Amino acid sequence: MTGSIEDFTERITNGKWPIYKRTQNRFKIKKNDDVVFYLGGMNNGKILGTAKLSSNVKKQSIDGDGDIEISDTDLWKNPVLVKDNVESLDFVKNKNNWGAYFQGGVKSLGSKDYKQILNLNVN
Repeated sequence: MTGSIEDFTERITNGKWPIYKRTQNRFKIKKNDDVVFYLGGMNNGKILGTAKLSSNVKKQSIDGDGDIEISDTDLWKNPVLVKDNVESLDFVKNKNNWGAYFQGGVKSLGSKDYKQILNLNVN
């Protein structure tokens, strides 16, 4: 799940994450899924922490946008630079163009990659 640091902080504080009508994989996410927070952009590409989804996607507007509740948030004291760890992630097939694999708002990770990301946390 991606966004600016200001958006991220507000979303964590409110315990809700927006899901827009064009968000990839929005129909696949559901209550009790584990999530990883990623902040992209220039000089970023950091994993900031994890959480659990505590609801299914709730429609909020007539245009199809909605949100999902998050809980059990674990914000990492030391965000992890993805570019320094991309070699260990199986879902990133082209390691030279790793940023493309993190675009789109919501990505699906296999359990091996999820566990590998958890192991990067050195809080």
